[in-house]
Formats: sequence, C-alpha cells, structure tokens
Amino acid sequence: MARRLSPTRTIIASFATEQSTIAAGQSSALGEYEEGLYVLQLVSGPCSGIPSSATTPLSCSLSNKSVQTYDKGTHALIHSIGRAHGGPITDLCHTGVEGNAVITSGADGLVRLFDLRVSAACGASSAAAAANTSKALSRAVAEVCLPRKEEALSVSIGYGGALAAVGGSRGLIHFYDL
Repeated sequence: MARRLSPTRTIIASFATEQSTIAAGQSSALGEYEEGLYVLQLVSGPCSGIPSSATTPLSCSLSNKSVQTYDKGTHALIHSIGRAHGGPITDLCHTGVEGNAVITSGADGLVRLFDLRVSAACGASSAAAAANTSKALSRAVAEVCLPRKEEALSVSIGYGGALAAVGGSRGLIHFYDL
C-alpha cells in the first residue's frame, strides 16, 4: 500500500520584488538581491516528535528578523514577533499544545521560545509589535545561548516537546530540556 506524504515543514528563499532592477540591467545597492522583505522559513506544522493538530498555525521567519504567525484557515495574521533575534533567523518550529509556541534559532547563537498566547509587547497589538524597529529583542518565554559564540543553525523538538536539539555552526549538536 502506498504511503501518502504531505509536507509539514518548508524552507523558502525568495528574492523577487514587484519591480526588479536586476532584470532591467541596473545594479542594486544590496548587490545581487533587491531591497525588500523576504520569507526565509515557513512552518505549517509541529516540530518532529510532536503530535499534529488541525489548529496548528502557519509561521514564517522574515528577513527583518521577525516572526509572523497566521491562522491556517483564514490566513489572517494572528501574532507578530518583532526582532526575534539579533541576526538572521536560521530555523523555527511549533511546539506546545496545538502549536501555541514557536521556537527559533538564530545566527546570534540564541535559541528562543515564544508563547503565541501572550502579546508580543505587553499589551501592544500585533501591528504595533510588527512595526517595532527598536534594537531591543522581543520578549521570549525562555532562551538559551550556545557556547563559544557559536551560531544556532537548526532546532528540532523531540520526546513529546521535552527536549530541543540544536545544530551549531561548529558541527556540534546541543541538547536542552524545555
């Protein structure tokens, strides 16, 4: 009997903009790529080892170091985390009951856990949190920093959401209790 596979995790890199100066033969201030906001990661299901739920939201990490979460059914923005990391977000996944938390890893060496049930900025709206351009990082429920200024390249959850495995830039895998 054939097994039906469906993707639960997709990584996307898009550098297209509405009006391309590269196609017009003009040089870009950013080199090969255009200015703009790009989706770097897209997660539509829970991390591996976590039971799936129909209500698990859709989250994406953006090139401005933020994370946005959308309702799967309506595609409406339900949560925004401005400045989730001090560098590019390298990976993210949902965890918790019904995907109510998102865990991220970043080039800044941090692994951060955000509770999507809590407002991003202590009572501020999601739109206000998305517009946050301050240098302060958004508040996380928990975070760990990899040793020796190592970049956190990937994160995965196992043992029913109790353990995080983090792949580092020095070729090591770090394990943390959640």
